[in-house]
Amino acid sequence: QFKLVARDTQFIAGHAGQSVVVALLLGSLFWKLGVDDFQLRVGLLLFLPTLLAFNNMAEVPVVIHGKLVVQKQKRASFYPILAYVLAVNIAHLPLALFEAVALGSPTYFMSSFVPDSERFVFFILILFLVGMTSAVFFRAISYLVPSMEVGQVLIGPTNVVLGLFGGVMITRLQIPDYFIWAYYLSPF
Repeated sequence: QFKLVARDTQFIAGHAGQSVVVALLLGSLFWKLGVDDFQLRVGLLLFLPTLLAFNNMAEVPVVIHGKLVVQKQKRASFYPILAYVLAVNIAHLPLALFEAVALGSPTYFMSSFVPDSERFVFFILILFLVGMTSAVFFRAISYLVPSMEVGQVLIGPTNVVLGLFGGVMITRLQIPDYFIWAYYLSPF
């Protein structure tokens, strides 16, 4: 699985380049936020995980193109499906970690967040987990839908709903009981 990921240089270069460019753009846009810039800090902290989640929509075409091979190998009992899922997710770890570090590091320090190593590592960890969670979620949807178009049509609104119930726009206490499940599903 690592060979398949490494061969897709356009995918890797696109993610890497986008992470660095957007990090520098965000860092310059939110340059040296003051202590009183609470609203800007919250906006930036909401935007970063949302950006990582939407970046992982690129998983849809990759999964759709490889789905027939995986289904054929599953029917032929080449390997258990759990082995494939674990291999794909483990192979995605380095890219997700690079994205989190490349996007989070410049943004964190250029925006004057607290210069504390524990908080910085926690910040990167949250970005990494959101990136991995959204990639896994988008892959799962892609395997369940019949075509790339349907997958992309479903993923956008699903991402928006999960962002809405993430606890920033509407807090957990304000969410009606019949929608509380969405709060616990949201990676935001």
